[in-house]
Amino acid sequence: MRIAVSRSGGFAGLVRRGVLDVDPGSDGGAWQPLAELAAAGPAEPADPALRDAYVWTIEVGDARTVVPDAALDERTRQLAQRTLDEGAPDPR
Repeated sequence: MRIAVSRSGGFAGLVRRGVLDVDPGSDGGAWQPLAELAAAGPAEPADPALRDAYVWTIEVGDARTVVPDAALDERTRQLAQRTLDEGAPDPR
């Protein structure tokens, strides 16, 4: 299962990307929160008053969603951050 995460925004406005291929048979269940979030579709837009907040784009397989940082629960945020930290840079 291919997981791609990008995080944009923040004070500097930088975009950071990472891609992981995980085997759903071994530890794929650990990534289920990201898969469920991606399948749920777009979240509510970010609060415009939070100009420097992160915005996450999460892709799992063919599912994709864009989520403001405030909409991520702690478990999902950790998985998204883990994808950035351990994943190969996404050349896009």
